Amino acid sequence: MRRENENFYICMIEEKGIIVLNHKSFLILDSIGHCANIKEIQVKLLKDFSIKVSKYEIEGVLNFFA
Repeated sequence: MRRENENFYICMIEEKGIIVLNHKSFLILDSIGHCANIKEIQVKLLKDFSIKVSKYEIEGVLNFFA
């Protein structure tokens, strides 16, 4: 069951949007919206540089790259 109060994070690294989901997985979106999965271990390194945002803000970012 999915919880509605899950935490989402986003940060920018080298002009690539990094979307962090639940500190377990995240996506790199390039300038034309291509996605790539990244290893979970790297989330721990990125989370300290990220900004907490809502799932609706995440959707807005995804729409921006679309």
